[in-house]
Amino acid sequence: MRKPSAVEKQAGAAGTLKVLYASPTDEDHLSLQAIVGHSRWMLFRARDLGSTLTLLREHEIAVLLCERDLLPGTWTDVLAKPFDHIEVVRSVKSAWQHWYDRSHLRARAATSMSQAS
Repeated sequence: MRKPSAVEKQAGAAGTLKVLYASPTDEDHLSLQAIVGHSRWMLFRARDLGSTLTLLREHEIAVLLCERDLLPGTWTDVLAKPFDHIEVVRSVKSAWQHWYDRSHLRARAATSMSQAS
């Protein structure tokens, strides 16, 4: 069994990193599932904007990957197709690190403010 990476260790007590992929394309989801399926990442799937928003409200999603053409068409494409294993892992880790840093910065700020009052 492989050792969890630093990103996976920081993701939570169980080391689960929640990733949401928003796309109506089955092939892309299967490709991503093959890449992250053996990791401690949990891949959620949404087919449209409405189900994307629902999943974001219901789960603490750290990283959102979405198809460039998903309506309403305001998304940004960062991964070339066909998906490359190394590029997917690098992009998700980078996005997760950004999310982790921001969420912990807010928590530290809230603690500091409550201690100051």
